Amino acid sequence: MSVSTSPHVLYVAWGFPPCRGGGVYRALATANRFAAKDWRVTVLTADRDTFVRYTGADPSLEDRIDGRITVVRVPLSWPIHVTDLSQWSRFRMSDPNRWVKWRSRRDRVPFPEVGYGPWRRTLERAAERIHTDDPVDLVVATANPHVAFTPALRLQRRHGVPYVMDYRDAWLLDVFSGKRLHPEGSRAARWERRLVERASEVWFVNDPIRAWHEELYPTHADRMYTVANGFDPDLAPA
Repeated sequence: MSVSTSPHVLYVAWGFPPCRGGGVYRALATANRFAAKDWRVTVLTADRDTFVRYTGADPSLEDRIDGRITVVRVPLSWPIHVTDLSQWSRFRMSDPNRWVKWRSRRDRVPFPEVGYGPWRRTLERAAERIHTDDPVDLVVATANPHVAFTPALRLQRRHGVPYVMDYRDAWLLDVFSGKRLHPEGSRAARWERRLVERASEVWFVNDPIRAWHEELYPTHADRMYTVANGFDPDLAPA
């Protein structure tokens, strides 16, 4: 049996079909473009039930996924969105406001992102399994949530796999006001610096956001690029 010589890219994305969020089109277009360029593409994303139950789903988008792409779906536990009272703990039933504060703190222990922090371990373990079964040549991870970057860092540290960070917006920057969201020295700021320092490339959707990050990380500015939305005409409205 012949062995494929095509490079293998692991694409990590939260918003992937059937998710119907705003970032799904960029994720779909990126994965499809790699497949069209003869890469072997594995997408790591959340399971379908997550989108159906919590964010809304558009099953028709799944028909737009290139048939050569392998999609690996992993579960996401999202207790704060569970509305079935029979699944609530006694603590949550008796004091829901206090429970929300406790849950938010707990979420940020593995990674400083409310709601998504606990997903870090699931993503990292899945990425390790994928790399073991079929060695990965490149990881491309897209945010948000920014926890999607963690399996890229994991494979780079343990196996030397290069990675690209693809921002739809920004993590430390409020793109509407231009103000900084997380102060220097915060866990979010330390995590982003660690990720940027090890990334082979960092992509942004427009020049102003890229310029802000070039000023923040001047020694890594030569790795930063603008990759605007709308680069795939196949997904544009007629």
